[in-house]
Formats: sequence, structure tokens, C-alpha cells
Amino acid sequence: VIASKAIKILRNRNKLLIGAACGARKNSIMALLIEKFIKKHGSKARVVVVCENLNNLKDQFLDYLKNPHYPVSFTFGDLNDSSDVQVIVEIAASLNKISLCSFQLLIVDECHRYYNASTMQNFIIRAKPVKQVLFTGSPSCFIDKEPHLHILTISGEELVSKNIYCGCGLFVTKTANKKNPQAVINAFLAQAAAVGADLSKTLIVCPSIKFAEAVNDILTARGFKTFLSTSKNDSNNSILSVARSSPIGFLISVGKCSLGFN
Repeated sequence: VIASKAIKILRNRNKLLIGAACGARKNSIMALLIEKFIKKHGSKARVVVVCENLNNLKDQFLDYLKNPHYPVSFTFGDLNDSSDVQVIVEIAASLNKISLCSFQLLIVDECHRYYNASTMQNFIIRAKPVKQVLFTGSPSCFIDKEPHLHILTISGEELVSKNIYCGCGLFVTKTANKKNPQAVINAFLAQAAAVGADLSKTLIVCPSIKFAEAVNDILTARGFKTFLSTSKNDSNNSILSVARSSPIGFLISVGKCSLGFN
């Protein structure tokens, strides 16, 4: 429904923002939007999708397109793909490598992070995309800056009411010294036991690599299965991939899994 609404809006507008809550299946919306756009504008239409500056998010979307919830007929790849694909998917840091040949649609994911940055704006000025669709779970920062920007929203409350996902329970745990990994993990495990949390598959996002390494050592010593994935030890995201496919274990990371991670 959102993808169809977006196509109708783009008939009369050149830019649209889709503000969708976490878990709204933005990957599915994005893929359907691209499919409908290319069908409407013909097989020669070209689309550029810009992800957050994390290769695992780029790879995540490319992997999704290989087996999407709804079939797609367009060709896709990243800048390493030598064929003339219809959809290029890249990270923001690679904008200077994207050919400035004409493309009709620019999609920017997690746009609240870097859309207004000079690198992105300079790319838009040079590339001159015909249409733009911005995706974010945090649309509020655009309301004052672009008051005339058309915004489609999907709230978490709406997703719960439609049984797309269930409500989320949030527990905040206090600890005497949040800079001490041992103290934090002790408080976390105590709170998890108190509420009967299922820790069979758990994601832990840490403030630094050093902190993440300490957390990994602590949990390993306690007999938990762990997967440590940081830029220091897992630059190609191979451990991250194994963790995603594993039915159990603690995935411990820093920035890789704190934004846009499925």
C-alpha cells in the first residue's frame, strides 16, 4: 500500500519522505517501490539506492533482493558489478565512485543520518536525479527544515494494530558504573533472570571495541556462545553472517548492528 501511494505521489512531486517505524519492513517497501517505478517508466529506468556507511547494510539489502517477500523483476548489484544493472546499491562513502550517467530515481535509506551532509548534497547537485525517495525511522528532523516535503508515515502503533508485529517490552537497568563491562553484564543478566527473558539469541551493542571485547570475554567465561563482530576482528562481516544464521548465541558489536540491522 505504501509503495503504491508513493508512486502516485511521485507523479506530481519530485521528492518524498517515508517515515517508517523500526520493523516496518522498509526493505520490502523499497523493493516494491523500485519494481513499480521501473514498470511505470520502462526497462531503461535506472535507480540508485544509497545505504548507511556500513557494508553489511548494503549487503543486507542486496541479499534481500535475491529472495524478497514479493517477487522483483529488475536487475541489481553494487559498483563491483560490471553489468549494466537497473538498480545500483551502495554506501554513502562510495558516492564519488558512482557514475553520473542519468538515473531517474535516488533512494536514500536512513536519510536522517547524512542526507543533509555536503557530500550527499553535492552528489545530488551533480547527478540531478529526477525523483528522490527518502527512508527513515526518525522523520522529525525534516519537518522544520523542509516544511513542504510530503511525508508518508507508518507508526509502530499502527504496525501493532495490524498484527505485523507485537508490542515491545523495554526494561532499563541501572548499574553503579556503566563504564565497567563486568558491572553492566552482571546487572543485565540479573535483570534478564528477574523478568524471565529468553537469551537464546541476543544482540548486545557496545560503546567501543574495547568494551565489546571485554563483554565477549565475560560471556564466554560464563559458558555462553558468543559472536564478536567489530571492524577490528570482522572487517568482511563473515562472523556477523554466521551469527545471523545461528539459532543461538550472543552477537556482540559496536556500530554495525545499531542502525538498520535486520
